[in-house]
Amino acid sequence: MDSFIKLAATTEWWISVVVVGILINFASGAIQALCPKAFSALGKKWQTRTAEKAKIRIGEIAQISASSQEIYFALLRLGALKSNALLDYLQSLVFLGFAFFSKDLFPSIHFTALFLAVLCLIQGIKDIITHGQYSLIVFEAQLLYRQRTRGANPRPTPGDAQVMGIRSQSNRD
Repeated sequence: MDSFIKLAATTEWWISVVVVGILINFASGAIQALCPKAFSALGKKWQTRTAEKAKIRIGEIAQISASSQEIYFALLRLGALKSNALLDYLQSLVFLGFAFFSKDLFPSIHFTALFLAVLCLIQGIKDIITHGQYSLIVFEAQLLYRQRTRGANPRPTPGDAQVMGIRSQSNRD
């Protein structure tokens, strides 16, 4: 502590503090000038990416809603996506169990199994997100197909209520 007090009392230390402060001020000014340009480029990329994804989504909805067979194939793909996610979670649990039981015998295998368990868990989360996005596309395609096949004023059926998650009045008792 005494050495710091002696250092702080010298003129050289105070001059170096002022010089470093000025350099930091110049650096922060340069960074402030560059930030709006960088963030505006990021915003433009985000807007173009969002517009492209919206066009792709509209195309997928139009393709799926073209016929009832396309809807059935989309529902099969939806089931495959969900089963892939569940299998990834199951595989993660298997690796986690293997890591737990191999901890004392094989430490290097323990780490590898933990790493694989985390990777499978992340893949399962990605698959669930993909399943959710695709299920919304399929749902919109089903609604569009039903509107097209029933005319301008579609009359809901009990099957529509099940798809939409709505219970009818008679089932609320």
